[in-house]
Amino acid sequence: MVPPFLVGESESTLAEWKELLDKNDDKPDYEVQALVEEWMKKRGDEIKVRNRKILLK
Repeated sequence: MVPPFLVGESESTLAEWKELLDKNDDKPDYEVQALVEEWMKKRGDEIKVRNRKILLK
């Protein structure tokens, strides 16, 4: 399942997302959240803006 803030992203971005989650599925949520935030910084502000809009709904 693609998270709403990644709908419309390229296949490579979606593959990166899946790899990030798959490689860290044994870690506690707070560690995964930190990794996700770092990944989002690297991907640019566009994903962060979409993510914020979704979270604020």
